[in-house]
Amino acid sequence: MIMSKSMIFKLHILCILLILCVSCNKKQNTTNTEQSRLVIEYNLNTTANDALEQQKNMQEAEERILKYYVLDIVYSIIQNDKASVAKLVEYPFPQPYPIKPILNEQEFILHYDRIISPKLRNELQNSTYEDWHQRSRRGVYYKNGEIWIRDKSLMEEETIDISEGYKLYAINYPNYLQKAALDSLREIEQTILGLEKNDSNAPQACYLSKDSTLLICLIGIALQDTNMYINIYQRETAFVPQVSAKVSEIEDDNQCLNTYYTALIDNFTLVLSDADCCGRHISESSYMLSLSKTRNRSRSTNQFVNSIYHQYNTNHRCNIHLMPAYLHEVVKWW
Repeated sequence: MIMSKSMIFKLHILCILLILCVSCNKKQNTTNTEQSRLVIEYNLNTTANDALEQQKNMQEAEERILKYYVLDIVYSIIQNDKASVAKLVEYPFPQPYPIKPILNEQEFILHYDRIISPKLRNELQNSTYEDWHQRSRRGVYYKNGEIWIRDKSLMEEETIDISEGYKLYAINYPNYLQKAALDSLREIEQTILGLEKNDSNAPQACYLSKDSTLLICLIGIALQDTNMYINIYQRETAFVPQVSAKVSEIEDDNQCLNTYYTALIDNFTLVLSDADCCGRHISESSYMLSLSKTRNRSRSTNQFVNSIYHQYNTNHRCNIHLMPAYLHEVVKWW
């Protein structure tokens, strides 16, 4: 069949219309897809920006809260307001060994001048908020660590639901009244152990086993003294050391801020450690003495070490849980 020119023309027009329709639909679909992509990107960006803005607002709010507590503590100390300062303290408030920790507000006020000196008050009077620095886990400190504060709920999120705010939990500032008390107690403890008065070595920390049969003391000039000894005393023999092992290594755990004192004796390794993670897991047994055999499995020549190793050994591990003790108190009943 031969088509006329008019029919051929109409067919051409129809083909062109079909092509245009397909093209329009394709363009419309592309436009819809592009619009959807842009909407999704906008929503994602908006959500991300909102999250960043919220995080920034939270950080600013936390900074304002911290600044409030810092200024409150500093102002109270400068004003020498003992009652107000005592309310801003986390108890028990630690003291350098052999002074016992402060247990409550009344005790803090009683020993206030031994804890906070006029010199510290004068220094704080000339300080600024920029003198305070934050350190994760341990808290916030003044200058080089002369004062420490912390919000314990930030450290124990799983066990503390309500924050009590930032509390004063350590002061490491020189104080002549504190030094006099330390010197007096150290002299008493040196006498108990039979050390000479002119001997610079003295107990730097002491611990009792849970059954009160063992007393473990770190003997030296200071807690970071490389010439320190781990002395172990038995109740039956009073204050004659059954073990006196020189500390070979002192290691600080940056995560929990614990300190490990390692000593070697015969074929045993002794590790005295603070098992209390930044004060987060305080219990009646926050400290531990671990004994482990070295590669040399032969029997130790120290019968006492052998005996306590077997006495406290559980599942091939010898961990003796300890409690902080004060020699000048222990001597009254041990």
